[in-house]
Amino acid sequence: MAEKPFVSGGPQRGKIVEPKLILASGDLVAIDVEAVRVLLSYKATNRLISDPWQIPQIATAVKHRLGAGEDGYMLVT
Repeated sequence: MAEKPFVSGGPQRGKIVEPKLILASGDLVAIDVEAVRVLLSYKATNRLISDPWQIPQIATAVKHRLGAGEDGYMLVT
């Protein structure tokens, strides 16, 4: 079953989208950054920070070297 994320509101009500994407990575930080970028690509009122690298959980993960940092990150399309 495909997940349908909220881009505003939640967890019971709000705007739900269907990105029709599968994201895969061996890097937990990289995958979170890309997932946030996908959510930010939708026009919605939300509380996401526009720079995924500044989200506290991602910044903390980078600090603890749990994945790529912004400088060591490469998007392959």
